[in-house]
Amino acid sequence: MDRQKCMEFLQSVLQPLLIPSNCSIHIGNRYDLWISENQTNTNTLQNMSKISGSSSKFGANMAYHHCTLLFDANLNNLSEVLKPTFNDLITSNPVVTNIFEGQEDQFIHSMKDFQQTLTLSQTWSWIYGNSPSFQLALENYEPNLSYLTNQFGSIVIDCSRGGVFKSIGFDHSHNCIVDPLLKDFLSELSICLHGAECRTNSWDFILDQFVSKKLIQLNGENMSNEQLLIIKALKMISSLF
Repeated sequence: MDRQKCMEFLQSVLQPLLIPSNCSIHIGNRYDLWISENQTNTNTLQNMSKISGSSSKFGANMAYHHCTLLFDANLNNLSEVLKPTFNDLITSNPVVTNIFEGQEDQFIHSMKDFQQTLTLSQTWSWIYGNSPSFQLALENYEPNLSYLTNQFGSIVIDCSRGGVFKSIGFDHSHNCIVDPLLKDFLSELSICLHGAECRTNSWDFILDQFVSKKLIQLNGENMSNEQLLIIKALKMISSLF
């Protein structure tokens, strides 16, 4: 992906809208957009105001490029909320302004395949399908499991790249002696949920089926409080995806 070409595309879309206001759009060396009055004597950024910043991420098969656009922002409020906590980390602090007002429809709805692209960017596979692998500790979602953590170590979910459930088990870094029955229970859960995507509430049906089969195996006996808390924590996590 060529970031310069992306910004040139935005420049070509916005520039015709600014003809009545006698302003010009310029691309900065950080792939941002600046606006100036045409009668400005020099094209240096010191004589312009910034209307857009951009950021990008490049992967093997996919590239992301997003940019902001100050259209009708309250610049006074913006200035107040953007006061930095660590001044030494700020590398760019330009003067900003809003772009020419009242023209949203002209440059949003005139873009070819805009709705199709918007729909794609809102899908689960686009948002989460390329996420890196991650771990989640159950006690962060079910505080009542903290006593198990103190005894045996954290119960951790491992999810592989792309937001897919991989396994659940105790964090072995604590070198604790683990309850064998609880360890077997977590192994059964790992098999049950393995390969499940991290979608909102998508684990609920799988977990309900797991509990039903478990109760049949127990032949009328109840599941332990620890087991029920683990199921509860997993459903809580699933609801947050």
